[in-house]
Amino acid sequence: MTHKFKIIPPIQGVASVSRTAVSSNDVLFSFKYLVEESYNKCSNSKFFTDLLGRFKKYSTIGWQGIRASGRHQWGMEKMPVSQIKHTAKVECLTPDVKDLHILRSSGDNRVLVGLQEQQVFHIFFIEASFGDISNH
Repeated sequence: MTHKFKIIPPIQGVASVSRTAVSSNDVLFSFKYLVEESYNKCSNSKFFTDLLGRFKKYSTIGWQGIRASGRHQWGMEKMPVSQIKHTAKVECLTPDVKDLHILRSSGDNRVLVGLQEQQVFHIFFIEASFGDISNH
């Protein structure tokens, strides 16, 4: 089955996006492997609104900006898989993966736990409540 896509003209003054426009500095997020139990008890809508703002900021500064930033600001750090205290397993991880990557989900050091693969940050856990995913 083939799909026929129609290109919608860009809104005046806004550049269009295409697959060829994605650069190695672009930050893309994947939620394919997100463990639902890591966020589903959070009823704080402000947290998720702020989180969307952080996704936009990460996408704006790109991987170069993330690499240049401090780990408690917009930077990234490693976390050993063994430090994850969440009981749910990430099914896509193979035993050879020893470290995951951390981005901050909020200004108070709650974390996004995932793994960067080229431009894509695969999000496994969203720490909606401080200390739910690991001991800081």
